[in-house]
Amino acid sequence: LPAGTVTSSTFYDEIYSYMMELMEPFLCGLRPNAGFQCLALLICHYLLRNPTGYDSRIRVVFKRLSVIVLSYEISKQNAIPSCSTYDTDNNSGEKAAITEKMAMLKFDALERSVAQKLLS
Repeated sequence: LPAGTVTSSTFYDEIYSYMMELMEPFLCGLRPNAGFQCLALLICHYLLRNPTGYDSRIRVVFKRLSVIVLSYEISKQNAIPSCSTYDTDNNSGEKAAITEKMAMLKFDALERSVAQKLLS
């Protein structure tokens, strides 16, 4: 790649860092587990106000926001056990990947739960 070319993973990392900088003051002010409740209210509010529901573009935005908020909560709760078999750099990278995966699973469960409540 030529110098100065931005790869998609680099671009994603830059966007993620920028989003974290913007959201840090708000995330720090949340009480434990409030992020999950706020996300549930946000999704419910959006779906109740928009009779057509949401398409994949809106879902991607909700999912990215949710992963940021829920990853922050999970990391603050220290829900990921430490792995003594890895060095510090690999351990932190692995923890970040596990945290992100847990946040995605939590979002998927939240989305299913909201859908079940609204459709019943």
